[in-house]
Amino acid sequence: MALKKSQLYSSLWQSCDELRGGMDASQYKDYVLTLLFMKYVSDKYTGQPGALIEVPEGGGFADMVKLKGDKEIGDKINKIIGRLAEANDLKDVIGQTDFNDEGKLGAGKEMQDRLSKLVAIFEGLDFRANRAEGDDLLGDAYEYLMRHFATESGKSKGQFYTPAEVSRIIAQVIGLERAGELKEPTVYDPTCGSGSLLLKAADQAATGKLALYGQEMDLATWALARMNMILHGHPTADLQRGNTLAAPHFKNRDDTLRTFDFAVANPPFSSKAWSHGLDPTHDAFGRFEYGIPPAKNGDYAFLLHLIRSLKSTGKGAIILPHGVLFRGNKEADIRRELVRRGFMKGIIGLPANLFYGTGIPACIVVIDKEHAATRSAIFMIDASKGFVKDGNKNRLRAQDIHKIVDVFRRQIEVPRYARMVPVSEIASEANDYNLNLPRYIDSSEPEDLHDLDAHLNGGIPNRDLDAPECVLAAYWRVFPGLREVLFRDHARPGYSEARVGALQVKLAILGHPEFVAYAGRVTAIVEVWCQAHVGRLQALKVDDLPRQVIDALAEDLLVRFADVPLLSRYDIYQRLMDYWAETMQDDVYLIAADGWVEAARPRGIVDDKERKIKETPDLTLGRKKYRMDLIPPALIVARYFAADQTALDDLQARQETAAREMEAFVEEHSGDEGLLSDAVSDKGKVTKASLKARLNEIAPRRVDKRSASTTPEDDEEIAALKQCQQILEAEAVASKAVKDAQAALDDKVFRRYAKLTEAVGMSSEAMQVRDASGAYRVEIDPLKEPLGYKRTEVGVIPEDWMVKKLGDLATFRTGPFGSALHKSDYIVGGTPLINPMHILEGELAPDPETSISAEAARRLTVFRFRVDDIVIGRRGDMGRCAVVRQLHIGWVCGTGSLIIRCAGKIDSEFLQRVLTTERVIGAIEDASVGSTMANLNQAALFSLKIQVPPMEAQRAIAEALSDVDGLLVALDKLIAKKRAIKQAAMQQLLTGKTRLPGFSGAWETKRLGDHVTFLRNGVNPRAELTMDAPVKYLHYGDIHTSNDVRLNPRVTAMPSLPQERARALDRLQDGDLVFADASEDMDGVCRSLEIEGVPEIEVVAGLHTIAARFDKAILANGFKAYLQFCPTFREQIKRLAAGTKVYATHRSHIASVEMRLPDAKEQTAIAAVLSDMDAEIAALEARRDKTRALKQGMMQQLLTGRIRLVVPEAPASEVTA
Repeated sequence: MALKKSQLYSSLWQSCDELRGGMDASQYKDYVLTLLFMKYVSDKYTGQPGALIEVPEGGGFADMVKLKGDKEIGDKINKIIGRLAEANDLKDVIGQTDFNDEGKLGAGKEMQDRLSKLVAIFEGLDFRANRAEGDDLLGDAYEYLMRHFATESGKSKGQFYTPAEVSRIIAQVIGLERAGELKEPTVYDPTCGSGSLLLKAADQAATGKLALYGQEMDLATWALARMNMILHGHPTADLQRGNTLAAPHFKNRDDTLRTFDFAVANPPFSSKAWSHGLDPTHDAFGRFEYGIPPAKNGDYAFLLHLIRSLKSTGKGAIILPHGVLFRGNKEADIRRELVRRGFMKGIIGLPANLFYGTGIPACIVVIDKEHAATRSAIFMIDASKGFVKDGNKNRLRAQDIHKIVDVFRRQIEVPRYARMVPVSEIASEANDYNLNLPRYIDSSEPEDLHDLDAHLNGGIPNRDLDAPECVLAAYWRVFPGLREVLFRDHARPGYSEARVGALQVKLAILGHPEFVAYAGRVTAIVEVWCQAHVGRLQALKVDDLPRQVIDALAEDLLVRFADVPLLSRYDIYQRLMDYWAETMQDDVYLIAADGWVEAARPRGIVDDKERKIKETPDLTLGRKKYRMDLIPPALIVARYFAADQTALDDLQARQETAAREMEAFVEEHSGDEGLLSDAVSDKGKVTKASLKARLNEIAPRRVDKRSASTTPEDDEEIAALKQCQQILEAEAVASKAVKDAQAALDDKVFRRYAKLTEAVGMSSEAMQVRDASGAYRVEIDPLKEPLGYKRTEVGVIPEDWMVKKLGDLATFRTGPFGSALHKSDYIVGGTPLINPMHILEGELAPDPETSISAEAARRLTVFRFRVDDIVIGRRGDMGRCAVVRQLHIGWVCGTGSLIIRCAGKIDSEFLQRVLTTERVIGAIEDASVGSTMANLNQAALFSLKIQVPPMEAQRAIAEALSDVDGLLVALDKLIAKKRAIKQAAMQQLLTGKTRLPGFSGAWETKRLGDHVTFLRNGVNPRAELTMDAPVKYLHYGDIHTSNDVRLNPRVTAMPSLPQERARALDRLQDGDLVFADASEDMDGVCRSLEIEGVPEIEVVAGLHTIAARFDKAILANGFKAYLQFCPTFREQIKRLAAGTKVYATHRSHIASVEMRLPDAKEQTAIAAVLSDMDAEIAALEARRDKTRALKQGMMQQLLTGRIRLVVPEAPASEVTA
């Protein structure tokens, strides 16, 4: 099973702990990264001829594993590494670290133990399935180590690493995603360090064509970069050693500098030795034509080198200290030339203390040579305040990165954050080419002004409530009615006072209709977003790319929250990304590596004394310990064993009560004078043994009770001791009950995991069958049974299944006769009495009104339910039956029901499924007796033939079907909840009680008859309609039976009329509203459908309909569909509806309606909210229907053995054959 990313990280950092004692991070990182490299290339390339890396004999990690405990382990590891290095020309990359250095690793046994443990840690990691397409688990782990090494290395040694967040920004703002459009794209880093900038550039480009080039002066850091490239899947990257400024490696044949399409850099800040080995006044490459940087400050030297290394259309970015933006003298001259020539496209100011090795603030200078000649402005961003504290450094969050990239790419001006600054302003006398960001962007917080008069005389200045720059002003724009709820005028003009007390403010806001509507809108957005991606997440499979998964979810979330006031879409985005980092990414990586089934399996924990990597087990069964990496046991318990958990909770409560009672009793009777003072053990506790010993000591010893005597004090002490024994025994019993119940639940949960993974595979198979053929069946020739099956009186079943009479498998007990219960026995809220009406969709649903007293229940003990009984209705509907669960114990079988008790001969869950099949229900109904009401024939039930698989298969089938039942129940509840939310939303929005954000104008009263044209409809009955004529025909019955509020004839099957019969009828258009003019009940009065999607199709309104075409300025398209739910409209139409058995609506009724309506823009907004809710409910209903179909198919397949969850082992002869 694949490791979680978090587990991999902890394992790697554990290896660092083994080395931390004798070295600092700048030293032990070499050991850790070298072993990581050895393990990776060994897993990836061992035994692969022609691979990029050759793993020679005696030169792989497996050879290191053999050395654990070897006295010469250090020297021998050096030799193993040397063989790999020599075979691949990597001596300078991995041959520099000495694993036999006693000064760092200790001598003798200390080195032996330390290296053995280190090798053991890496031995447990498996990189054979590692990928390198931007979702590289190993690459991320390498970066994780680099970040920690840089953090611990201190100021002078941490500059080898550029924070990944900054690298991602640079890769995106220079447009590397367009690299694939170039013929042979190149990217260059003149100070490549460990290679992180180049790797992020490669990830962003997402094309294998991009060639990577880099140069690094420090040998150890260059070695890190080479390893980094190999570990990330870029072994062909051309990285060279040397001083970039004094001796640039990448040159053309004529010794001019080679130029690249893209360039990135994070040079050492303010290098004082930049000109060593270089005469800048006679630079052979012409890099300093715009000026020579100061001798003791090389920031501009690297910037000028980068500009010279770009093609004429090249793009680049470099990280520099903020000082380059405003320092004077020579640097000011160079800055002036670069601005004048248009090289600078943008400047991004970053937070302080981001970089390792320095705490000063830095900036990203973005270079674009392609449009330099026409550049008239520089885009500036001050992102200095967007970060989070992470240890002793600051770190950019995902939202900070996304905001910077979004704003820069779109060149959006954001107050106090981003601005397009004209070059003319930069060149003005006041600024004189000074690029210091505060000159152009005021990112300071508004001053907090205090009103002294308010402090002295009370009141809140209206300025603090209503000023445009005030924080609250944004809230009043969204909740215009809320201000008056919270505040009222103060006695003094210009001031307000609170209308509600401090403790009531929260309730006043949360209960305000405007806030409720706003919260509903936000909730709907989130829920629709969730629903949109459920299918994608359920379809995750091996080799999917986790980064693409989260990117799709996150980008969609950003779009959906783009126009929501008050909430920052970037804050919402960050919540998702935090969840991804903390929880979700581990799960997605597991599924992408192993698939759903394998990832869901429990993972055994092996005692890891050697590696000291401790894991807390999720389940312990005897001596075996397990971790559930994907699905925590708590979810399994909540989904399948809620009743068991409730019972366990109850037992634990009893145990705690008994323990408290014991503690209280001991405390009351302890002490020097207490009755238990002499019953204390040597350890100072009252125990079972100490109580028994004290009783034996003071109790009469003679058998002749008449001669035995005790003092009153003894009697009192004996009574206390015996009472304490009883309490202690009760506590012991309670503790054992808890222990046994917990063990039983753990066992059930563990077994459930096995069934769960089987069910996942079975469900996938069933869905594939459905998608391929549209049916859940395995074709069986009616004249010939397939191999391994037999024909029986219950149909074709597997050969290892049996057929038995139900009477041979279970006993029956009918409910009590009616005379057994009297009127006085019935009470409200007593013991439930279960009759057929209380059995709904396989579950017991008692009615508090149909219950009996405890005395009556005791009298009817023989009719009380036991766990795993099946209760079946014996009157009326024959198909009703349910299994009795733990929480139903003690309920009583009613007169109209019957108990089937299986007694271990057949699984009750399986039998309940069989009893609900069409074959069994049909047989029971055919044998039922009675003229006015069907009654179950018990004799027929006894002789009913049942297919009986082996017990293990029965349980597997029942549990698989239980999964689907649980999903259906959850979907039903969710749909009901969504419908209730929608109903509440309509009640508020369609009456104007709640207004959507941004709308505050008064609603106007309109008479609908002044704004409607009624269309000619047909009067053809269904007998005159066909399904293949050219003109579609909307019948009133189709309006009543529709589950929607709109009708799209293009995608809806409808009856039709020939052209000649429809010639005189008006054709419907988009936005027309068609009412049913007759209804058999009041709920159907004014039922209507709004027409959409008809330009290419001819549609007419038919019999018993009213087709209305409203003025769109009065009733907007989309909103018309919800007119039928407007309370004012419904009340007036219902009042006018005529009839007794059938209620009729007339055109004049609709025309006479007067109602308040919002303007068309607000109507459209309301319709959008309600449509989103409709779409969500429709998606849930479709999912429920799909699940029901799946269940029916699964029942057909499983209960006949066509799909086997538990397959018997084949005989040896068959295996051989």
